[in-house]
This record gives sequence, structure tokens and C-alpha cells, in this order.
Amino acid sequence: MHDDPGYTRYFTYLNLFVFMMLNLILANNFLLMFVGWEGVGLCSYLLIGFWYEKDSASNAGKKAFVSTGWVTLVSFSECSSFSPVLENMGYIH
Repeated sequence: MHDDPGYTRYFTYLNLFVFMMLNLILANNFLLMFVGWEGVGLCSYLLIGFWYEKDSASNAGKKAFVSTGWVTLVSFSECSSFSPVLENMGYIH
């Protein structure tokens, strides 16, 4: 990888992934958690599809992006059904 022309791009994506993962883990509200989750999904797409010239890497990156999108949709629709429980616990005002 040392002689790869995308060396700096790869480590930029990797550092962005770490930042988004920390954002997801350390978030203290749902908005930051959502931003972190979507950032992790985007960075997964970028890292998995890093060698986009290869069809297999490109397709795998698209698959990762779509699957994190479905998880987002299901997770946040489930969170909305738990809002009365979260209100009673004092997490939502």
C-alpha cells in the first residue's frame, strides 16, 4: 500500500471513520447519534469501496451503504415507538 496512489485518501477515510465512530459512541442526544451513525455508514461505504476500479469492491461498498440505510430506517422507526417509555424515564422532554 505504500506505493498506492490513494494512500492519503485511504487514511483520510480511516480517520473520518474513527471520528464518526467516536461521535456515535460519545453522543449525548439522538441528533449527534444519528449524525455519527450516518457518518459510520458513509465511511464504511468509502472504505469498503476504496478500490472502486474493481467491480467487486464497488458492489460491496454499495451493499454496505444500502444495508446501513435499512438499519437506520428500522432503528429510528422503532425508537419512535419507544418515545413514551423514554419520556417516562426522563430522556425526552
